[in-house]
Amino acid sequence: MQDLKVDLQDFQKQIFDSSERFLGMFGGKQVGKTFFGSVWEINEARLKPKVPHLITAPTVPRLNQSTLAKFFSVIPSDWGQYKEQKKEFVCAWGTPIYIRGVEDPQAIEGMTIGSWWGDEAAEYQKAVWDKGRVRLNITRGRCLFTTSLDIPPNWLYYDFFLRFLNGDKDYRCWQLPSWINKYFDSTMIDSERARLTPEEFSRIYEGKFATLSGLVIKGFDRTTMVLKKRLQIICPYKIHIGVDFGWEDPSVAVFWAELANGWWVLLDEVYRTHIKYTTLGQLICDTIKEHPSEYLNHELNFYCDPSNAQGIAELRGEFRKQNLPAHKFIAANNDISEGIRTVNGVILEKKYFINPGIINHPSEIEKYQYRKDSVYGEKYEEPIDAFNHTIDPTRYCMHTVLAPRRIQQLRIKETSENEQIEDIRDYMEKQSIQQFFDQRVRENRGSTLRESMHD
Repeated sequence: MQDLKVDLQDFQKQIFDSSERFLGMFGGKQVGKTFFGSVWEINEARLKPKVPHLITAPTVPRLNQSTLAKFFSVIPSDWGQYKEQKKEFVCAWGTPIYIRGVEDPQAIEGMTIGSWWGDEAAEYQKAVWDKGRVRLNITRGRCLFTTSLDIPPNWLYYDFFLRFLNGDKDYRCWQLPSWINKYFDSTMIDSERARLTPEEFSRIYEGKFATLSGLVIKGFDRTTMVLKKRLQIICPYKIHIGVDFGWEDPSVAVFWAELANGWWVLLDEVYRTHIKYTTLGQLICDTIKEHPSEYLNHELNFYCDPSNAQGIAELRGEFRKQNLPAHKFIAANNDISEGIRTVNGVILEKKYFINPGIINHPSEIEKYQYRKDSVYGEKYEEPIDAFNHTIDPTRYCMHTVLAPRRIQQLRIKETSENEQIEDIRDYMEKQSIQQFFDQRVRENRGSTLRESMHD
């Protein structure tokens, strides 16, 4: 076998020599993440030759074009052989390294592995992390995530990076700017800094987590609003199910519980592309039957996209077939701007909560933006029609339910204020009459007194 000769820079040596189980190399463009991941993984395979290992990328095309291309350019040709049909690289000493694209998290089920290198891990679904770390438990294997941060904070921030920040000794992370790599062409930095927003520049070139600017939904805090365990509701509540129909865009159902104390809790979500309306109805029914104690003792109110009468009709028909309890199908109030105000109001009142395991809704909240002028960067009041698939049906529920109550409260307040004004007027009138009589009495007394003195 040929020697593996690599020139690790100081920051790469620090990661290579670290002993923690879960490592995060979060870097700007061209910081050398995929190169380093290749070196780290082949070394792990040498240290634990008796168990398989794993390399993943977000998609199969990315795996072939980027991750494996770099891996094969780094590893000497006589160190192993890639068996494409089996999707594994077999090292010269007999250790297999499984190669997987993880568009479907099930791709890594059923493995016991000694290490896992996940390339561009920020683009993975959370389910990939949940399934992958279990694969490491038996061997006490290690994991390295190498990734750029082109997207807003997601599970990688909340379930991985925060563990490191909070002092978990099994985790260690590095945030590396592109220019830490001595081979990086730094002449482009000034022009890129001028071209990009500060948040974009921070994510793309500094390897830092940064939220998007111009978000539509305000005040959402994943750390406090996404619950650690499924909420056991003990107070009275109502069920509101928002439904949005799609095909290329996903068909979505969001299952909200409105509690007596004013909390709104997202119990479940259905989120699927390329399904018929009847299939959406079946998935909603399956979700309801999966948690019968939460749903079946309550009236189920559905708030649907009002522009799709056919979808509403087919959904109603499916529920008749399933013989579920009485429910109402309501064409929702689809006022976008006012609906957004209603949702933001619930969040700002700290009455907005999400059960654990719900992935799409919190992710969309952190990506749903207002449109901007492409030249001047000015924000428009119109949201971009993207990352709103769970937010629209949430808006259907909350605004349709809460807007009439708000109007009623305003009417009550207005009536109360009017009554107070009338009471004040009556009081003032009575006071004026009383003051008139008092004044006349004083005048009469004065007149009598003067007459007595004169006599």
